[in-house]
This record gives sequence, C-alpha cells and structure tokens, in this order.
Amino acid sequence: MARQKIQKIYVSRLDIFDLGVFIATSHLGVVRIGLTLENPLDPVEFFTPLFSGVSIIHNPRKNIPIANGLTHVLQGRDWDQGIPLDFRPSPFQFQVLKAISRIPFGEIRTYGEVATMVGKPRAPRAVGQALKANPLPLIFP
Repeated sequence: MARQKIQKIYVSRLDIFDLGVFIATSHLGVVRIGLTLENPLDPVEFFTPLFSGVSIIHNPRKNIPIANGLTHVLQGRDWDQGIPLDFRPSPFQFQVLKAISRIPFGEIRTYGEVATMVGKPRAPRAVGQALKANPLPLIFP
C-alpha cells in the first residue's frame, strides 16, 4: 500500500539560547527540524520552500510535546523517545540513524566508526551523506 501524501504541516519556532529551532509535524509525527543561528523568518516562511503543495499552518500548541523534548535535549537532558516521527529514510540512512542513536549522550564517533557500526567499514562518505540529509538533527545528532 502506498503511503498517503502529507496534506498539512503544523509549524512552530522555538528560540533557546541563541538557536532558532523550526519544528514541522504532520498528523503522524515530526517531519522536519530546522536549525538557525540568525534567521528572522517565521516558521511558515522557513518551511514553505521545503514543502510544496502542502498546507503549512502555524500552530505552536500542536508542537508543544516536541518543543519540550527539544528543550530537554538542548539543556543536556535525556530525550523522550516516545514522540512519533513521520519521515522516510532510505534503508541505509535508517541504519545510520539507528546506529548513531546508540551512541551515548556526549560521546562522538567519526563517520568511519559509524560506517563500521552499520557493517560498511568502507563507506564513511556515505555515512556523511546520510547524516547531511538527516531531517531531524536534534533527534539524531
């Protein structure tokens, strides 16, 4: 069965420290998170170029759970993994995101180390590209 096209995106902005965090969710869960240091755009303006043919609705109340979870992450606290996600990674990107989610908070790994974690030790560039395309950088840092 083909996946139903997203019709509506609910967007909001969270400003914490000097970081602007743009949040986009569908009725199924978080679709995308955008980060900026200096961007005066409101969330509708920020996401409009990324979602053509979709109704973009400014609705901070709809995004309160994700905003609270992201605030915890940015304050160095644990992330609540119970928040639903709505994105479609490639099988390789899914492997990479699953692998990096097992890295303990505060620790880092090289692309080469992550490539080895997913069983592809000769693919560190592919790992870098998978992470570059990551639509949820605070959930999968």
